[in-house]
Amino acid sequence: MTEQWTEQKEKSILKRYRYTSVYRIITVGILLFLGYTMDVLALTVAYDHTSRGEADNACPVTG
Repeated sequence: MTEQWTEQKEKSILKRYRYTSVYRIITVGILLFLGYTMDVLALTVAYDHTSRGEADNACPVTG
């Protein structure tokens, strides 16, 4: 590793890692959102299948 350190090399390295970091942050955010959505969906479906959930979903007009 006897390469000379230049400003152009520094800029390319910083640019590459900046976009890599942004990509990772966005990916983690999307994965967290999808995980949260799946969790809420699973809890909603499970609650609707209980007797209490069925009573809460009854129509107040028709019973």
